[in-house]
Amino acid sequence: MNEQLRLLVELENLDTSIISIRKHINSLTSKDLAKHTDLNIVSSYEELQQNLRNLEKKKKDKERSIEEFDIKIKKLRDKASEIKTNKEYQAYIKEIDNMQKELSHSEDELLNIMELLDEQRKNVEVEKAKVAQEERKLKECQNKIQIEKNIAEEKLKLLMIKRKDITNKIDKDNYKIYMDIFKNCNGQAVVEVKNEICLGCNLHIPPQQYVEIKRNKEIISCPQCRRILYFSAPAKALFPAE
Repeated sequence: MNEQLRLLVELENLDTSIISIRKHINSLTSKDLAKHTDLNIVSSYEELQQNLRNLEKKKKDKERSIEEFDIKIKKLRDKASEIKTNKEYQAYIKEIDNMQKELSHSEDELLNIMELLDEQRKNVEVEKAKVAQEERKLKECQNKIQIEKNIAEEKLKLLMIKRKDITNKIDKDNYKIYMDIFKNCNGQAVVEVKNEICLGCNLHIPPQQYVEIKRNKEIISCPQCRRILYFSAPAKALFPAE
């Protein structure tokens, strides 16, 4: 095979590997992390935390309300000495009784809130443990992805060194032709011809040109897609038929 053609075929194979590795590196993104994370658990934990905060606020509001009732009842009782008529006394007793009922109702509500708080805190702790487990899984996934990325980047680095070595041996004009085709033909500049067919665009190669291509003595381009063509002889059987 023509040395320049051989180098171009080798460069094509190398660039195919480089493109594949780059795609693989780009695929190692946050989308891969999302696959390994149960977002429902995180969402449930955040919702429980918000509910807990709401209950704690209700508890404080209720405690403040009870304290205000206590102050009002105390003030009413302090006015007992000022009562002069039976009518005023009856109104006084009724007002205190209503206050006591409201106080008792608020105290019952506070107890209910406190029970809900205890239950909610337990639920939050359970979900917190689940979230911690998910975070550990996420960290493990991040580490695996980073290791995989490092390995791929190291392979890419070695391939780029090899690529530079090959391109240094290719004539500048041939390399320019290769790169122009590479850019215009989706990263495929050199293709094989098989059974008189260009495997780049499926064009049927004329018989005389196919004979020239099979010799691999010179650089020949496809009449249609302009890709550089070469012929790969089929491997010989180890035990040929008699």
